[in-house]
Amino acid sequence: MTLLSRVRGVSSRPKMPSLKKTFPTNKVSRVYPNEFSWLPKRGKRTERLQFPEYTVTVPHGQSLKASVKLLFLSDIHMDDINKSWLVEALPHIKRLIQEQKIDALIFGGDYICQGDQHILALQEWVSSLNIDLKIGIMGNHDYLDGEKGEKIKQALTDAGVHMLVNGSGLLDLGEKGELVVHGVDDHLLGNPKLGDILDAVKKMADKTHLGIIHNPKEVEKRPDLLDQFSLILSGHTHGGQVVGMFHWLAQLIMKQRYIGGLYVHPNKKGKLLVGKGMGTGTILLDEHHHPRLYAFLKWLGFKNENGLSFALPRWWEGFSEVPIITLVPEGHSWNA
Repeated sequence: MTLLSRVRGVSSRPKMPSLKKTFPTNKVSRVYPNEFSWLPKRGKRTERLQFPEYTVTVPHGQSLKASVKLLFLSDIHMDDINKSWLVEALPHIKRLIQEQKIDALIFGGDYICQGDQHILALQEWVSSLNIDLKIGIMGNHDYLDGEKGEKIKQALTDAGVHMLVNGSGLLDLGEKGELVVHGVDDHLLGNPKLGDILDAVKKMADKTHLGIIHNPKEVEKRPDLLDQFSLILSGHTHGGQVVGMFHWLAQLIMKQRYIGGLYVHPNKKGKLLVGKGMGTGTILLDEHHHPRLYAFLKWLGFKNENGLSFALPRWWEGFSEVPIITLVPEGHSWNA
């Protein structure tokens, strides 16, 4: 390979399919701490929390009878760097749940970075959220808890989260109808069984279906999934959580098609929403995300078997977000 071809390969943007990225229905304020500057400045991270709102129409005649509001929390990454930030963000999220009258809270995985030293703090953080319906899936980092995900699953279950690992659950929302939620296991370190999920969808064809998949790469590999669910929620990418990380640049660096926001495919029934996530501040250089770089760093003498990580300076961090999703039956108004 010539040097020119290498440069072309690096600089070319990934080819996009015929899909459209849509924008939130509300005007999301973008406030940088201490006013934005390219020079390093420290600021309160509460100013980096934003709540974009999306409205998704579901087909008429299914089990959802009125609009339902969901809150999507992904990639919390409770660790030494993020812990204080998450505590600061908690009252804002609790107030949002109450003011917006959220029906269910959905967790998109990656509750920790690695190890079990912050699982108790995470459990207390999740338990304090003032909502009854909490549903979650596993992310790749959750399998790094020292017991292949068992510790984190138990802690979240004790915190009131219904964990769906290749499982399905029927939400009875009273007069608003029913919503079936399907959780797919992580494809990097877990064992996703899409066949089981799709069988459950087929058996309940008259219901409204919501899918949760930690990594949107799964949808990239299987675009037919967009025909099975009215909406698929995912996280993993942290898209936009680094200042200057434009959408196309994030696609190029991460080699992922879906980075952040709501994606609509013209030939598919469902939509895909990729949340930026909560946990900024840490980039984990582990063997699962960056195998070549990890091997090179170990060759240089870095021997940390639990993974290599570094913290971004505060001024370089982008925005954390907690998306609000309103599912609206076709033919109804958003506040039906």
